[in-house]
Amino acid sequence: MNTDLKPRRLRIPVHYVDGAWEFQLGGVIPVKEGTEGELVIDPAQITDKVFLRAMTKAVKHKVLGEGASFLVSLAIKPRARLSEELLPFLKSFSEFGNQIATMFLPSFNPGTLHFVSVSLSKPRDSQIRTLETRDGGLWLVTQGLKTTAIESTTVILPSPVAGGPAASLNHALTLLSEAYETDRLSHTGNVYSRVLYQGHDKRWYPLDVLRKATLEDQAHAIGGELWDEFMRKMRALRDKSKRK
Repeated sequence: MNTDLKPRRLRIPVHYVDGAWEFQLGGVIPVKEGTEGELVIDPAQITDKVFLRAMTKAVKHKVLGEGASFLVSLAIKPRARLSEELLPFLKSFSEFGNQIATMFLPSFNPGTLHFVSVSLSKPRDSQIRTLETRDGGLWLVTQGLKTTAIESTTVILPSPVAGGPAASLNHALTLLSEAYETDRLSHTGNVYSRVLYQGHDKRWYPLDVLRKATLEDQAHAIGGELWDEFMRKMRALRDKSKRK
């Protein structure tokens, strides 16, 4: 047994003492200057209500509208036997030239990578209530600096795949995988890496790029909110000192 294997991320128990984080068993944490990490703490221990609200409130960001197109990536092995009605909707990687932003794909095999085009459509009656919209779209839900959910209205699929629209983008990925990736045991997948959207430059990017851009905007919004609160406190202290 190899006892020298190192985890990708190490959880270190700490406690806050005299204005600094220390190892729970004693002493400073021996890490390099500039090391980044995350604190996992009980929200009840946060003393600033504005900070707590900014880091815990859910925010829904509409990132794409009705009619937006996607490419769903599928791994089609050479021996796969697909029905004749499915083949016309399947496009190989080579058909897109340099339109696919491959630098953002974690791994891919040009020989087996294929795509099927789908698009966002109208909401179902139940989605009109839950998503509070009558228009089609895609939303990312954030909490603090994390993405907690991806929500969408219905998705139009090729007619041989389904008799009607998929309920969501996740559902569309599952249905397409069941139809085309017949050798897979599981037909669920990560929509952030397997579904591509078209950017303003007409190139196709995985949704993870859009997710990270949304989180960056959210970080700026939180930073601005906390800065405004800091300035409010500074003005209050200044006004208080003037009254003395």
